[in-house]
Amino acid sequence: MNLRDDARALSDDLLRLRRTLHRRPEAGLDLPRTQEAVLAELAALRATTGR
Repeated sequence: MNLRDDARALSDDLLRLRRTLHRRPEAGLDLPRTQEAVLAELAALRATTGR
């Protein structure tokens, strides 16, 4: 697979995450729910975050 194929394979998951985040808006730079959701998605992909 190439990068474009990888991106297409993730598009449904990314759309779902985007819609989830926008249903629970957070203001300013304090984004604990957004951070939690993004870190959970990255963990599911086995991505490293430096944390």
